[in-house]
Amino acid sequence: MPNEANTEPDAHDSCRAKVEAIFSELVGDRARRISATSHPVASVAAIAASYAPDMDSQRAKDVAFHLSDWAGDAAFLIALHLFPERFTSDEIQAGIGMFFVHAPYHIAEAAALAGQYAPSSSDYEAADSNPNDRNGS
Repeated sequence: MPNEANTEPDAHDSCRAKVEAIFSELVGDRARRISATSHPVASVAAIAASYAPDMDSQRAKDVAFHLSDWAGDAAFLIALHLFPERFTSDEIQAGIGMFFVHAPYHIAEAAALAGQYAPSSSDYEAADSNPNDRNGS
């Protein structure tokens, strides 16, 4: 049975809190725009507007959603690169895990909707196994 008296946040919660604190220090109130718990309205609108001339409105909004929904995960990576000393090993693993389970799907879906090719790891594995594709040959 879990210890109900333990009120310490888990690594996921403390990782998110540190990311929010770092970005609050750096950009003040704008940090809310990249919180894992908020919907980035301004960036979704800007991305959708930029794609609107090239595709129908709903598709442009879908591209924008898929490029914006994982802003909190992207913020973790930036915070980690700027201040690695502020994160524990457990928090780093938790943040990377949250990125891996969330961002790749959105990136691939946004690329497909925008008519862009997003390579997968199997593309790289196939290239690595073909000696004719290696640099310097």
